[in-house]
Amino acid sequence: HELVLSAYGQGQVVCEVGADYVTLGGLRTLRPQVSQLIKGNQLQGFSQDSSYDGIMGLGVTDYVPVSNTTQTPSTLSNLNVTTFGICFSLKSGHGGRLDLNGGVPGLPYHDVPGVGVGYWMIALHSWEVGRKMVGCDAAPHCLAIIDSGTTLVGMPKPMLQKTLNQIGAINEDCSNVDELPTITIQVAGYTLTLPPSAYVAQLNDLTETQPVRVGPFVANLPVGTESACTHLFFESGLGESKTQAPVLLIGMPIFRRRVCRG
Repeated sequence: HELVLSAYGQGQVVCEVGADYVTLGGLRTLRPQVSQLIKGNQLQGFSQDSSYDGIMGLGVTDYVPVSNTTQTPSTLSNLNVTTFGICFSLKSGHGGRLDLNGGVPGLPYHDVPGVGVGYWMIALHSWEVGRKMVGCDAAPHCLAIIDSGTTLVGMPKPMLQKTLNQIGAINEDCSNVDELPTITIQVAGYTLTLPPSAYVAQLNDLTETQPVRVGPFVANLPVGTESACTHLFFESGLGESKTQAPVLLIGMPIFRRRVCRG
């Protein structure tokens, strides 16, 4: 059997290409020669006692690579799913929501044009921290990869430094979270806000980084061991070669405040 190496923010896994049935809600399909069975792993925090048994991606493409030379229809294609929506709870350990071929009844959705190929990417036209403009307001503006599988929010170093300067000091015991500024983002004429409760959390002390591939990019995602209250931003080093626009990687914080459907 063919072995495949995959990288995630929590580490790497060695997988064996196999076959299995995938069931989502009332939908079920066979995935021949696609399901990757974990043969060995280096995922931080992954064990037999973990709250999850595996990792499955929901992408924008109709076909996914099985190896360097072959591809097969994606899980969503096999399930006849054309749209899906995701949101997480505000608190860790509480349930989230996954909608297939629909959305939350009665909830207004705002259409945002996608600008990426093979991954979720949108254009940002401003990034304000409090009342201070930090970036993305001038051409070529910014691009953002929306990734529910990323815990944090990554951005280029200059933008990160300006953002953290405006946020100011965060008490390790989270006692001043409510005093921190709100982040305001302009996306296709629509305003998104990230209050401090969305970008500050009790996490591991992020002192080390490891490279992880995100679509066509490689980002240095932080890892660590000591618990403390901290911001959820990191230096990503992503860049868009054609327009030279700064590229952000927006992960779970946006899904804790908004339902994202694609």
